[in-house]
Amino acid sequence: MRLLLTGVASLDRRVAAWMARVRSPRLTRFMRLATQLGAAPLCLTTYVAAFFLSGPVLAASALAMAQTEALLLPAMAALRLLTRRPRPLPAARPCLFPWNRSSFPSWHAARTAMIATILTAHIPGAAAPAWTAAALVWISRSYLGRHYISDIVCGGLLGAAAAAALAAA
Repeated sequence: MRLLLTGVASLDRRVAAWMARVRSPRLTRFMRLATQLGAAPLCLTTYVAAFFLSGPVLAASALAMAQTEALLLPAMAALRLLTRRPRPLPAARPCLFPWNRSSFPSWHAARTAMIATILTAHIPGAAAPAWTAAALVWISRSYLGRHYISDIVCGGLLGAAAAAALAAA
């Protein structure tokens, strides 16, 4: 187990160093926009709008997303409070919630994996754009120094697993 954790930490450092080397003002502006695809305000607003303003398939998807988000919230908060892993770079602004100061696991990754899993299950042809958007958010979180790559992988796995578990229930 110790060897695995050492390997993960080494990978985290190498990816963070590479991201720092490729940073540029133009790419940073793009990544700041991309990361918003996984942000709570945009996603929660989209769930509500899709539920009330769309057809039955998209409304069912939006309801599944909101239910999975509610299922994930306590688990994510607990994991963050338990691990208290510092973020790779300090936050530009203070965090409202104490659990949101921790890096592990990535909430953006969990949310976008959950959305991609649900859209893939409910809407034919949605897999490629949904998972591409999720991957873009994941890359942006590492690029912006908000998460280590292991935070993103674990968050993505948690999000996809929660969506699949809720669908199976």
